[in-house]
Amino acid sequence: MFDVAAANNKFANWTKIVLLYCDGSLFQGNNRKPVSVAGSSIYFRGAVNMRSHFKWADKKFNFTKAEQIVLSGESAGGIATYLWIDYLKSIVKDPKKVYGVVDSGIFLGPSSLVQYKISMYQLSQLFIPSAPPAPPTSTAPPSSSGPIVIN
Repeated sequence: MFDVAAANNKFANWTKIVLLYCDGSLFQGNNRKPVSVAGSSIYFRGAVNMRSHFKWADKKFNFTKAEQIVLSGESAGGIATYLWIDYLKSIVKDPKKVYGVVDSGIFLGPSSLVQYKISMYQLSQLFIPSAPPAPPTSTAPPSSSGPIVIN
């Protein structure tokens, strides 16, 4: 997306606005009172910041009337893309021209390697229709002496 010299970059001539990490809350925070961390006050106001970014971008680039808009993010920014795409569609002239591109925006919180493999299987059911019909059932704890086998 950012390599404008690449021949296959479909976004090469598009205006790009890059929002760096905010407050660690996926641009969702809205605390009115600060949280004290190591002697500093942190407000966690990512939602307020994000709406301000959209307002600034519209004022500067008239982006709500753009022909196409792509909201994209990677890692935590990918999750923020999921969380903000509907809001963005609600403020533009034609919501059908808004697209979301997520890179690495799925976080899993497994309690063990086995649970991770079960979670990955369940996730595969959403995207891979040829996945095996029965989910893995092993709940044995991970072994440090060898591989884990899930039937």
